[in-house]
Amino acid sequence: MLTNPPSRFANLHAIFLAIMLCLSASGPALALDVTPQSGLWSIDAENNGQPGRGFQIEVQNDILVLTFYGYDGVGAPKWWLAVGSFQPGSNQLTMELGEYEGGMAFGDQMTNAVYAGSGGTMTIQFFTVTEGVICLPKETCKAIRASNYAWGESASQLLGEWAIIAMDQSTAVIDAYNVLFDRVTPSSDPSVIDTAWGSFYFYLNGSTRQATVMCNRLKNPAPGTFNYSCVIDRLGVIDRVAIIVARNAAEGVSINDIGLNTGAIIHGWRLATPSGRYLLPN
Repeated sequence: MLTNPPSRFANLHAIFLAIMLCLSASGPALALDVTPQSGLWSIDAENNGQPGRGFQIEVQNDILVLTFYGYDGVGAPKWWLAVGSFQPGSNQLTMELGEYEGGMAFGDQMTNAVYAGSGGTMTIQFFTVTEGVICLPKETCKAIRASNYAWGESASQLLGEWAIIAMDQSTAVIDAYNVLFDRVTPSSDPSVIDTAWGSFYFYLNGSTRQATVMCNRLKNPAPGTFNYSCVIDRLGVIDRVAIIVARNAAEGVSINDIGLNTGAIIHGWRLATPSGRYLLPN
């Protein structure tokens, strides 16, 4: 079971608050900037469990590198490379898809690939850290999302340690929390698959306090979406939060929260797996 030393949580609390205060002080445009998760992504309409196209994203600073793997006009596998830079207040990039050929085969001596020209211009836009749209050459724009290959339909997707930021844009109230989910139980509710339970740590009057959190994994009409209805009991005050989880990120809204008005925006990042293996930010 993961543990959370209060001193460590206090440091996390200060760091996250400093980050969010800097963002909010920079103006509304910067607060809307989205950095997509690095890793494997797929096109929603083509994600049917069979081999096909896909792409990888890596973001460092404001530079995005995208590697797209697909096929040419005769069905031969091919890959393209695109690089772009995010601009403040914009989550959209337009980039050239560079084609490459003649590289090294397995077992051969080292051979550099050769740039074979542009495969066309693509535009990509992100709405959240795990969702967006891609417009490829000669194609209509299509919805995309970060690939989920490690989690099933269970609330076990939440197990591990999370950092949570809550920001009320109308009142500028910002707070940071630490959550440890350590068990999952079945549910008799026909609208719920199962329930994740854990500890919710918050900072109050100079010290770390602990609350109980439970999140119901809802049965969603669309496979691959992970909707949760959460209840947090903080010293007898009940907070209700609706969140959507994708890979190692969570986003949602506070329905009623002490100190935060209805509609506070929730952002979350998984810090550690159930075994305690710490994860890199992505």
